[in-house]
Amino acid sequence: MSRSTVFALVAFSIALGLGSPARVFADDRVPTVPGVIVVRWDEGASKQADQAAIALAAKFGGQAWEDVFPSGDAGKRDLAAVQYFRYSSPFVPSVVAAQFAELASVVYAEPLYIHTPSAVPQADPDDPRYAQMSHLRQVSAPEAWDIVRGEQGNAIIGIVDSGTEWRHEDLRANAWLNPGEIAGNGIDDDNNGFVDDTRGWSFARDNGDPSPLPGDQHGTVVAGVAAAVSDNGVGVAGMSWNARFLAVNAACSNGNRLICSGYPGIVYAASNGATVINASFSRDGGASRFEQDVIDFAYAQGALVVAAASNDNDDNDVTSRFPAGYDRVLSVGATNKANDGRASFSNYGRTVDVFAPGVTLNSTTINGAYNDFANGTSFSAPMVAGLAALIQTQNPAWSVDRVREQIRVTADPIEGSNPSSFAGRLGQGRINALRALTESGSPAIRPIGVAFEEVSGDGDEGIEDGETYRVTVRLTNYLASANNVTVRLSAADNVLTILNTTATLGSLASGDTASVGFSFR
Repeated sequence: MSRSTVFALVAFSIALGLGSPARVFADDRVPTVPGVIVVRWDEGASKQADQAAIALAAKFGGQAWEDVFPSGDAGKRDLAAVQYFRYSSPFVPSVVAAQFAELASVVYAEPLYIHTPSAVPQADPDDPRYAQMSHLRQVSAPEAWDIVRGEQGNAIIGIVDSGTEWRHEDLRANAWLNPGEIAGNGIDDDNNGFVDDTRGWSFARDNGDPSPLPGDQHGTVVAGVAAAVSDNGVGVAGMSWNARFLAVNAACSNGNRLICSGYPGIVYAASNGATVINASFSRDGGASRFEQDVIDFAYAQGALVVAAASNDNDDNDVTSRFPAGYDRVLSVGATNKANDGRASFSNYGRTVDVFAPGVTLNSTTINGAYNDFANGTSFSAPMVAGLAALIQTQNPAWSVDRVREQIRVTADPIEGSNPSSFAGRLGQGRINALRALTESGSPAIRPIGVAFEEVSGDGDEGIEDGETYRVTVRLTNYLASANNVTVRLSAADNVLTILNTTATLGSLASGDTASVGFSFR
């Protein structure tokens, strides 16, 4: 299901219908990598033995089948059935994917989507350095650093972006070093499927140097916000106070400053020890089953994916952005640096989990310089990733769910700093690092599943006038136990009547899951 909250479940379901989800999203308005699709084969299926697949491959001028993920890591077994199909015909990927999706041996077939870095475009500033980083004080980072610093633990922040200038004077000391790889010997020493990846990986160059392509500063700015070297007498301070970062260049190889390999990059980061993965890129359009598979893989490896909500001044409850809209992802919007007002460009909605400063942030940039005009949810997200690294340092045994929910429930409400039209649509508020490290005792009850059942009607899959449905919502409590729990359901418009607006759970202990039911006509 989507990450829509209980309050919007009915409205969304009407928009989408109650039928099975499409096996491929074929919207040519969403940019895709030309000449390639991604295919997941059914368990036990083989493209070599599937005559229909062979015929389709020939029809589209098939050039190669290629495993999306290296086979050397047994931890990737759940993704071993995923392959790229590269072809030479002029057909757009959505058309090719739609035909492969019809094969009985195929679980899904999708285009490989291109994502856009979630930064607000601006001119490169002339200021080489800066002294004021008020956004850190705004989120109580200095007080949090008195309790724990990233250098004291083993948290690793994966920066899956357009490449990071990891040799920068204010980044190099915190750049991840692969302990199992010997530099420059042309051998995959640690058998992870990547040769000489001592400092990360570049999917744009297909080598072990995750530096950006010429002129692309986005990933370097993101890395500095999360993990610039702190207390070293130069440059800026990172939110995590010296947590290590693992750089992944996921850009398109043509240097167009877009992200073509964001999801292989997430797998690489999770497979190589990242405990938090920052994804400051996004796209709209429909959800991808492949991309959710990758998020689920990272989650299973113990990595929290933090994603930018994007910069369209739009409601993400109405038009989802991905990866921010996937299950198990912590979605981040932007506030102003000077106050808790929502940044004018930031997306919002109940499906945006938290907010963090994202206007005129100060960070590292390319060519050894500094940037104090970083605007966008791209730079709010690494603030939250840095906070997640602090929590993981303090609580290394905590699960991904617990870290994510601790950040949410300890955020400061900001509705009072914003117009009433945003009531209920600013997540849990703006992050507070001190509260996240010191407070306990709050529950965190979230919907994890929803099912619809037609109670009276004609029995088909469409919702029609006069029909009655029952919706069952499953909820899990990730933090402290809760008593006297009441769940309310509301609708965003008047096209339906909710027959019972409240349901009572009573008590819900930490870690427990329960279900509640509602009816609507």
